[in-house]
Amino acid sequence: MEYQGLSEKAKALLSQEEDYDVDWKRGINGLDSEDFVAFANSKKGGSILIGVEETVDSDGKQIPKIVGCQITDSNKMKIKTKAQNCIPPIEVNIIKENMDETPFYRIEIPSGDKKPYCTGKGTYKIRDDGNNKRIAPDKLLSIFIEVESELFLKRFKEAAKELENDLYITSNQINEVKSYLEDILPEVEGLQEYSYMSDNILGTVNEIEKYVESTEITTVWNEKRILALLNHFNIEDPFVTNLKTMFKHSVIRMSENGINIKDKNYLKDMKKTYFGATKEQLKQWYEEVIEENNL
Repeated sequence: MEYQGLSEKAKALLSQEEDYDVDWKRGINGLDSEDFVAFANSKKGGSILIGVEETVDSDGKQIPKIVGCQITDSNKMKIKTKAQNCIPPIEVNIIKENMDETPFYRIEIPSGDKKPYCTGKGTYKIRDDGNNKRIAPDKLLSIFIEVESELFLKRFKEAAKELENDLYITSNQINEVKSYLEDILPEVEGLQEYSYMSDNILGTVNEIEKYVESTEITTVWNEKRILALLNHFNIEDPFVTNLKTMFKHSVIRMSENGINIKDKNYLKDMKKTYFGATKEQLKQWYEEVIEENNL
């Protein structure tokens, strides 16, 4: 990307001092792999301006001065190489700024999703108040744990959602089988006169019924186990999330249709429709949707 003048992002960065999210470099030679590592390890990433040097005013405040740098394919390749030499490699976005006057590079480094990052020499750093700070062992360990926890929770949510769908399908199948058994049992019991076959038929049916009941109990306990895990990791039950979304949409739609949603019996009536939610949940969702939409 290229700007003939200054982009709004560049103007904003040049209006502040070097900080957590911005660093200034006079030239390419001042750029090091640890600069990329420091921003990639931080919470929000940051920007590096190459061709901007630090000066100070009469009060000692930092002031950036655009001195420019050579905008060449060779320099661009040097920047990319330094980023790719990090472990793991860091993807950066290189923008050309102020091309009509004094051009310089703006490099955008996102917060990485494969933390922690280090240089090719194994140096771990993080951006801290205008400087690249070496990461202490305890902080490094906490970064490892945080990243692994996020990955685990993401995978667990996906697995829980898939398992919930399987349980829903299994539950429907059980109900179908039970309905079928309820239809055929009276007929089978009426075949007692055919002693040569009734015992075998009834025995088989009874075995099927026991299996269905056992499967239903297992399903119930699996549902309880899932809910316990969701609560342990502070993850909202997908069923509850879906119910909450439906309830909020319903409240908004009713309000738009002129229904008095402030009526004291409104929640009581809604409880009959959303019987899968508790009174406390409906009250909380109701208050949230009222506040969020200024109803």
